[in-house]
Amino acid sequence: MRNQYVKKIILSSVIYMNLCFSTTLPLAGSASIEVPYLNEKPNLADKTLDVVLGRPLLVATTVAGAVLLAGTLPVTILTQNPGETGNAYLLAPERGFFMRCLGCTFNMAAYEK
Repeated sequence: MRNQYVKKIILSSVIYMNLCFSTTLPLAGSASIEVPYLNEKPNLADKTLDVVLGRPLLVATTVAGAVLLAGTLPVTILTQNPGETGNAYLLAPERGFFMRCLGCTFNMAAYEK
């Protein structure tokens, strides 16, 4: 019984170490970081979908976030965390609506800054 337990511990630790090293070794050889969205520009279909679906959903999310922020504000003031809550509920969707380029994803907009 003890022999099986020791084998199981050794096997699980070998598998764990193999998993750790197999995921970190490819990173050690790469000296440059690729920016996947650097040369990618939104096409007409992306812009159309953004106008038809994306922007109205961001407006709805901003309005819903304002309602949620107003409802949870007393609790967030008690926990001394109204800034992070306001940023998550209200400012993040608002920035996506007003500051993101038409047809861009959030990742593309982050690389353009």
